[in-house]
Amino acid sequence: VLDLFHPTRAVYLVSFDYPYTPPRKFSFPGDMRHIPAARLAIHETFEGIKAVADHLRARKDLDHGRITIVGASFGAPFALHAAATHPEVFRGLVLIHGFCDVRNTLSHRLRMAWEKKLGDGLAALTAWAVGGALWLYMGVPDLGVLAEKLEAHQQVLVIDAAEDHFIPREISAALKTRLQRSQARITFKETTGDHLMPGALALIEKLLGMTTEWMTQSGL
Repeated sequence: VLDLFHPTRAVYLVSFDYPYTPPRKFSFPGDMRHIPAARLAIHETFEGIKAVADHLRARKDLDHGRITIVGASFGAPFALHAAATHPEVFRGLVLIHGFCDVRNTLSHRLRMAWEKKLGDGLAALTAWAVGGALWLYMGVPDLGVLAEKLEAHQQVLVIDAAEDHFIPREISAALKTRLQRSQARITFKETTGDHLMPGALALIEKLLGMTTEWMTQSGL
């Protein structure tokens, strides 16, 4: 992804890998054994972002009024959490094909995985129950509440996918509603097609272009 970034000015790029690689396809109940490792990885990622924030705060050679954090898909909640908990560091926030309702997003993804095997009704009920249990176990804070706490000096770019099968329309709309309750300046954009998936290099390059254009226009 960083190799696809073509800035026209000097920039400082910071990233790190997730501390865990989950299975691409989730089978129930066998893959439940991965849940403790996933929970640990989530909280280690929060710790990693705090370390990034501390690192950026300590750098004397950076323009601290122009630091932006970007999160795409399941990275978006982490970026939102970072901007809300470290507003003095992250003046810009970019959420690409993201969400703040972790519980219902988990339930939606599980329902999609189980529909063929269980049927619509049973899959929906089971996914709702398991998604709720997972959300409680993971100990993820209410990101909607954090979205509403973004401050007036912060700017946010939200990029949705027009035909997103991964994030339901009502969940994307809920993110927008919570952000609009904050004091931050919000910009909404949209890409054609479906949700960003691994290996979609052309789409990633397009999204990077949209992001850098917005940052330039926003003074970031």
